[in-house]
Amino acid sequence: MCLVERASQIEQLKRIFKKCTQERGTVGTIIGPAASGKSALLDTLVAEASKAGATVLLGNGSASESSLPLGLLGQLFHNAPKRADSTGSITGFWADDSVSSLLVDLQAGGPARARAMERICAVLLRAARDRPLLIAVDDTHEADPLSLRCLVYCARRIRSASVLMILTCAEHSQLGRSEPFIEILRLPHCYQIKVAPLSESGVAAFLAKNRPDTATDRDPTAWHVVSGGNPLLLQALLEDQQNPGQEAPERPEAPIVGQAFRTALVSCLHGSDPALLEAARALAILDGHQSPELVVELTGREKASVADSLHALEAAGLLHEGRLRHPQARVAVLADLAPDEKARLHRRAGRTLYDSGATPDVIAGHLVAAGQPSEPWMLPVLLEAANHALNDDHVELAVECLKLADLLSGDTTQRSAIKVLLAVAERRVDPRRSLRHLPDLVERICEGPVDEPYLTLAIRLLLWHGRPDDVVTVLKSVDRAADAPRAQDLPHAPGQWLKIVCPEILLSEVPRMGPAANSTRDPRPVIMPAERAALAMDAVLSGQDGEEGAIEAEQVLESARLDDTTIEPIVTALLTLVYCDRLDTATSWCDHLLDKVMARKVAGWQAQLAAVRAEIALRHGDLGGATVHLRTALQLMPPQAWGIALGLPLSTLIQVSSAAGRFDETESALSLPTPDVMLKSRYGLGYLYARGQHHLAVDRPRAAIQDFLTCGQLMVAWDMDVPGFAPWRAGAAAASLRLNDHDRARRLLHAQMKRPGADGGRAKGMALRLLAALPTAKNRLALLRDSVDVLEDCGDRLELARSLADLGHAHSVLSELNRARPILRLARRLAQSCQAQPLLETLTTNAHPVTIYEEADLSDIEEVESLSNAERRVAELATRGDSNREIARRLCITVSTVEQHLTRIYRKLDVAGRDELPTKLQVAFHWPASQDRQKALQGALGAR
Repeated sequence: MCLVERASQIEQLKRIFKKCTQERGTVGTIIGPAASGKSALLDTLVAEASKAGATVLLGNGSASESSLPLGLLGQLFHNAPKRADSTGSITGFWADDSVSSLLVDLQAGGPARARAMERICAVLLRAARDRPLLIAVDDTHEADPLSLRCLVYCARRIRSASVLMILTCAEHSQLGRSEPFIEILRLPHCYQIKVAPLSESGVAAFLAKNRPDTATDRDPTAWHVVSGGNPLLLQALLEDQQNPGQEAPERPEAPIVGQAFRTALVSCLHGSDPALLEAARALAILDGHQSPELVVELTGREKASVADSLHALEAAGLLHEGRLRHPQARVAVLADLAPDEKARLHRRAGRTLYDSGATPDVIAGHLVAAGQPSEPWMLPVLLEAANHALNDDHVELAVECLKLADLLSGDTTQRSAIKVLLAVAERRVDPRRSLRHLPDLVERICEGPVDEPYLTLAIRLLLWHGRPDDVVTVLKSVDRAADAPRAQDLPHAPGQWLKIVCPEILLSEVPRMGPAANSTRDPRPVIMPAERAALAMDAVLSGQDGEEGAIEAEQVLESARLDDTTIEPIVTALLTLVYCDRLDTATSWCDHLLDKVMARKVAGWQAQLAAVRAEIALRHGDLGGATVHLRTALQLMPPQAWGIALGLPLSTLIQVSSAAGRFDETESALSLPTPDVMLKSRYGLGYLYARGQHHLAVDRPRAAIQDFLTCGQLMVAWDMDVPGFAPWRAGAAAASLRLNDHDRARRLLHAQMKRPGADGGRAKGMALRLLAALPTAKNRLALLRDSVDVLEDCGDRLELARSLADLGHAHSVLSELNRARPILRLARRLAQSCQAQPLLETLTTNAHPVTIYEEADLSDIEEVESLSNAERRVAELATRGDSNREIARRLCITVSTVEQHLTRIYRKLDVAGRDELPTKLQVAFHWPASQDRQKALQGALGAR
């Protein structure tokens, strides 16, 4: 290793060696922090002395030999060079049997010790008669006491001899404060040579000398930050750069920190005073939450001793501002600890931090690392820390805290709640991980009472994983635990959740859960998001009050905090808005929530919201957008992790791929294994309806009508028969038309038109189009125009394209080609924008290549179609005169986001500002809820 920043120390060593050659005995002490290069300096002097012909006696202090009497002195004599002259007396002296008697005298003390020391000193002085003698002792602070006493004795008597005694000693070691060493320092012929870690410029010089080929690529500041200028650590870092398997640093100019660095650091600590090693371990355990007082508590040493140790570590370059300089330093120190000792220190650190008022998450980190909690104070700390960890998205820490809390808790109700929370937390990491907790969870709930919110959570978990039998067991256990006079007061929220997810269980297995199935609202206030979301969806699906259900759903979205307990209620509230045709509102909320979830990087939540967003896109006729969201949903959470909720993305995927003509993809989706209980749930209804749509798309009307009717029978039985959820009658009517069963088709369509919520929206538009397809329809054009109007208002581009296609065809049949052509052209453009390939092929085959607008108008249409859905919503509100702040409030986004959208809108439409927007948007026939679009469409259809 090349020495840098040591020129003055080397020069000083040369001067005192020169005095030695002039028969002026000298003592030198090289003092510095651990691993600061003291040994390298000593080696340099030894090389110079050997070259000058001096006799060199080498010794090295060692902790393993510190209890061996005369161990160091024996090294000096045994390491003497084999020369025939006076040196032979050295080796002969120590090999003589008199060594044992010498040891007895030294240990006896008094005059006997003095005579023994005189004999040793005489041998050394005789060795210096013919040539200079260098006595070099490294790590003197590890020497055995008896050898040290002998060295001190000799140091006092070499002043007139050609003897140089050089001793290296770690700064802040116990030896440095001991009486023998202080006696040496007081000698008039003793010289102190101080060394310190390298400065930043010294690090640069070190790199230039040791790695000249890469010195220009290295940032000495970064290397100094990692190593603290400690030469041993610098050398280790150089070794780590040669290992291609090490993890690359964040900054390319910073050094790779690997195994060599960790090994050198531990070696440095073990070669120092034991107090330094204990202090470093305490700092590693405390991990940034340390203070001198906490280190004192953890090590059990005196405050002054700890202060000295911390100062010594800082001087050695191992600490910076009281912390270990690099994360890998902490890794190395902790890896050096035995598991039991590490656990003991973590447990003690947890208690110390608890007593000092530290935050629960800090304390819990130590309790988790220690394992096996044993004291009552730990339970509330672990539970609070788990709650904080979940809120901060530190899910694994929350899981570990809950596991430990589960071991400590003795209360039955609390143990059930902890197990529920543990399963919920594990589900965020991977839904399949929560499965292992369910059997124990059911057993605990059956053993004793559980609070209603946790009971609802437990039932939601069991339903998600398709375990209806366990749900029945739990609810019957709760029923038995209730007092007979209060049987009607069984928990309301679990029953309400069952009613909207798996009503079959409620109706057939647990009939006493009546309050949830009753149409009368419970007069008590509803606070929990899960129950509010369930009530909102129930109001919509049962047809009681869609308006009230939509309002309640928005209230859930406004008030519920996004966490593990509310994600399902939030998804339920979003779907409630979808099922009552509040697509614009649902879109705004879903996009807003997706932004929040993506920022928090919670894959499971994002998957569920993406599935809802795909359903919204499907109902807007945006097959491309729906496909993107579906891919996101199924990549973030694989099918086997969805449980019965797989029916949501799967039903959307089947409908999207069928409408887009990707039938191989549809068949693959249909071949995916699904939980048996899914078809007994609300998710199964969507799946049946989607499968029926696929059968229609591939011209299997009999299979289609079977799926639609099965879906309808369950919807009626479960009190979910609203067209906004799944217009099964329209699907069955379409299949009946294929089978020429016109009477059944008519009955089904008229029945759908009478259902709650069927007076508007896409379901009505679909029904009107199918009514117009009946051979006996006398007002076909009027029905189709009404269908176009309804679908244009609700914003379903795909269904609008289908109705326009039928309307254009109807005009063609009547030879009204001037009206048919523009309508068919609109239908083609819509089908193309929707990526509905089968419909587009049909229209392209049967339609004439005509133009609808002038070229400038067609260019405007393409420009408007280049806008994203979010940009279109902003543009619509801007054209009607809303300010940026009003737009932001309505769409639940920031004013800055509105401004960014408008900037992109102006650029895409090539306009200067708001005033020019209405002109450009007049041809945007597929823009939802736009009066300008309505005018453009009416112009294409002609005056009524």
